[in-house]
Amino acid sequence: MKRLIVSWRSKLDRRAQERRLNELPQFITRMLFVDG
Repeated sequence: MKRLIVSWRSKLDRRAQERRLNELPQFITRMLFVDG
């Protein structure tokens, strides 16, 4: 049971990191467009 929770948590963290990486370019372009 404990191992199941740990693996589920790591999978969730990985998904969060991927989402962050996907949002990063959009964030950068938005900053550039707003500043420029």
